[in-house]
Amino acid sequence: MHPDYHNLHTFGCVCFVHLPSHKRHKLTAQSARCAFMGYSAGQKGFLCYDVVTNHLSMFRNVIFFEHEYYFQQHIYCSNGVMLPTFDDISPPVMRYQLGFVYSRR
Repeated sequence: MHPDYHNLHTFGCVCFVHLPSHKRHKLTAQSARCAFMGYSAGQKGFLCYDVVTNHLSMFRNVIFFEHEYYFQQHIYCSNGVMLPTFDDISPPVMRYQLGFVYSRR
């Protein structure tokens, strides 16, 4: 039997996490753009970093964009591993803009 590589994803890629109902209301976005940071050791889920809230959280309902990196610049370590730089983070996108009318597609 061959191992299953379906759940392996690229470190630092863009991912969208589904926000739970207690973290949103009917006029806000239902998902947040985050950076994929790895896998949870104790639970089944993915660790995602949200720049807007500055939190690292575990989520199970995640959509990955494997070929799009969240951080634009990377540092190469001596063993050839590519790590993101946290110094040059673009300003966070405002999730809730006052006076803006949200429309459903």
